[in-house]
Amino acid sequence: MAENVVFDINSNPDTHDIINKMVSLEARSIDLVEAKKQIEQQKLSNLQELKNRVQTFKSVVTTLNNGIQLWFDDLKKSSKYAISEIPFESMDQWYFDASDTNLRHQEGKFYSIEGIRVITNYGETQEWEQPIINQPEIGILGILTKVINGERKYLMQAKMEPGNINILQLSPTVQATESNYKRAHKGKKTIYLEYFLGQSDSVVIFDQLQTEQGGRFYKKRNRNMLVEVEKDIDIHDDFRWMNLNEIGALFHIDNFVNMDSRSVLCCVVKRQEIDNPLHPTDKILNWITRLMVKYSLTVELIGLKHVKGWITGEDEIRHTSGSFFQVNSVQVEASTREVTRWTQPMIKNTGEGLVGFLVAEINDTLHFLVRGIVEVGNIDVVHMAPTIQCSVYKQRFREKNKCFPYMDIFLSSHENILYDQMQSEEGGRFYHCQNRHMIVKIDDYKNLELRDDYIWVSYNQVLDFVRYGYFNVEGRSLMSCFGLNEQMAVKND
Repeated sequence: MAENVVFDINSNPDTHDIINKMVSLEARSIDLVEAKKQIEQQKLSNLQELKNRVQTFKSVVTTLNNGIQLWFDDLKKSSKYAISEIPFESMDQWYFDASDTNLRHQEGKFYSIEGIRVITNYGETQEWEQPIINQPEIGILGILTKVINGERKYLMQAKMEPGNINILQLSPTVQATESNYKRAHKGKKTIYLEYFLGQSDSVVIFDQLQTEQGGRFYKKRNRNMLVEVEKDIDIHDDFRWMNLNEIGALFHIDNFVNMDSRSVLCCVVKRQEIDNPLHPTDKILNWITRLMVKYSLTVELIGLKHVKGWITGEDEIRHTSGSFFQVNSVQVEASTREVTRWTQPMIKNTGEGLVGFLVAEINDTLHFLVRGIVEVGNIDVVHMAPTIQCSVYKQRFREKNKCFPYMDIFLSSHENILYDQMQSEEGGRFYHCQNRHMIVKIDDYKNLELRDDYIWVSYNQVLDFVRYGYFNVEGRSLMSCFGLNEQMAVKND
């Protein structure tokens, strides 16, 4: 006769065995409750640790920033700066070309504002036209570094750019277009340039071509450089040796460290000692290769007069909807620049943007949710980008049908916000443009529905892909803000 089995208990065992197994089952239930309790306690402990680290940040930031802020204040008092928006016809040496109405400099140098016609199979809008900055030069964004009294320091510059919200921002040692450092403006030479052109005793630590803002520049790249010097050099008043702790602290002040510094400094963020990626690097390379094959992008340069949906007025070029961005012109006076007075066209956004990474602990390793993005101005069809990257985000959030994926997570208070500051676009071409930079940690990554354009990438893998030019400038900016503060947190725990 067959045995009846219930929960592994035979139909005919002794009473002692039945009691023991029932007690075992009850204990298993108690163990589950205890395990859940321990998980909740660990979450509370992690949250408290995060709060303690934030408090540590605040005290360190206050201490470090006092001296830097005084330096900036002294420079502003001792220098003359004045920026004003002007009509296009008031610009000196700039003109609308009669043949195509593109906005050019009379020397044929610097850059021009032209039109593009775009056809792609990426995104909801697959054909459009827009103005864009065409600057077919490779500039230099370079930082000098030196070990001083046993500590590595970086030579940073307090530099005025006409588009800076707060006039001065912390900039690389050299931040110059080819036209500028070759003195097409007929002004003073670029200080410390010789160290980045191999004309002086120095050692190149890294030298990489990196993209600029792909939605506003046409195929623009700059050299991102870190160069080491051993000998003592003369330091000008608007330059200062700083360590990474000091620089990292300044990322907690809105619009203080400029975009070019953030781009270069991303390459000095330290790798994590333990890194257990969810996906091997070959799988991530296969993912982005598939996206490059999947998406097509055709961009044709056209004259501004042929750009549909845009209006050229006396003092601005704007979209008929009033959205996206504008082209304006400014008059500048700056006593500390190579040329002390000039005019130029600039890009002006119609609202604040949002760039952010979702992050999660996977395999005891911090992972970033990376997006494969198509941007009209980039040379490669697809680049790695933050989880979210959009302009006028407040307007988009109000109009739910225009929301980007995961936007609601960033704008919800229910998740752990690891970083949240306003950071400026590069002030040499962008007028008062700023993006909210956010890093938001989620607990249950497995329940997050991923589209084909997204993939989890570990901390060290992100740094590797940055160094090899896969990430766009927004991704590099965010990694600097977060990575240097992670190093600061470890050092001050």
